[in-house]
Amino acid sequence: MDQVVRILFLGASRLVGLMERFHTAAAVEGVRVELISLDDASPWHPIQVAGVAQVIPGPQFLSPEFERFLVSLVREMRIQAVLPSIDPATIALAAAHSALADAGALAVVSSYALCKTMADKVLADEFFTRHALPVPDQSTFPLVAKPRGGSSSRGHIVFRDKEELEFWRARNDCSNYIIQAFIMGTEYSVDAFVSADGHCLGAIPRQRIVTSGGEVMVTRTEQNKPVEELALRLLSLPGWFGPLNVQIMDTQAGPVLIEVNPSTGSGIPCGIEAGLDFPRWIIRQVLGRPTPTEPVNWKPGLIMTRSRKDYFIWSS
Repeated sequence: MDQVVRILFLGASRLVGLMERFHTAAAVEGVRVELISLDDASPWHPIQVAGVAQVIPGPQFLSPEFERFLVSLVREMRIQAVLPSIDPATIALAAAHSALADAGALAVVSSYALCKTMADKVLADEFFTRHALPVPDQSTFPLVAKPRGGSSSRGHIVFRDKEELEFWRARNDCSNYIIQAFIMGTEYSVDAFVSADGHCLGAIPRQRIVTSGGEVMVTRTEQNKPVEELALRLLSLPGWFGPLNVQIMDTQAGPVLIEVNPSTGSGIPCGIEAGLDFPRWIIRQVLGRPTPTEPVNWKPGLIMTRSRKDYFIWSS
């Protein structure tokens, strides 16, 4: 294994399972992979403590100096591919796409316009509506207010009737929120990957069975054609590239699109294990080897459950 592939992640801090799958994919391809993540300067990032990736501190992803820092790091460390792991990283990476290509690195990220849109719930809702994709309505109680740039269901406020809504509106800046119907149903995360030429190589629905702090702890892949078809309709639109996570609520009236995260979500190892082997595809693309051109077969009924593993490091 003399050949080395160097891959940089933006904000992968806790994604130990994902890093392990990149190492596995590299072994299958007969190469060695070096994984690096740009995070803050804290010494306790699990990926580094677990020994699956190196952590390098850098500026905030959306800071003015970030692109210059990123391109310099890519050149210095001869990095061949860069992936985002959190929302701000998608925007920063998409903005640096051309500069990274000049530096010899593949930016595995959707277009800048899509990343900016998906990071803002109001703009995302307008985008979905413009493309005739089903979204929650904005007039049926109960309603829920969500911060425009929020994630993991943080800061959501539910209103049972018009009186509660008007009371809240009188005391808050509504322009910072999207207000939609509080819909009930089965929540699905759809793990997907869109190739560089715009083909979706798989969209795997999985039910979020147990969550903690907005992060999935138990999940199961399920065959749900309407949910899968909605995700595929969305991902047939131009501009997507790389791993994505599509949030869909399957209601009595049919599936409804909630949001899209154009990055490597925390539950993505379940999708990889089920057949969406994008770590291998990215490594193969970097090496100039053929990658799939048709959607892959995947396995329903696969359950991923997580346990909390303890690591210990001395602070001095």
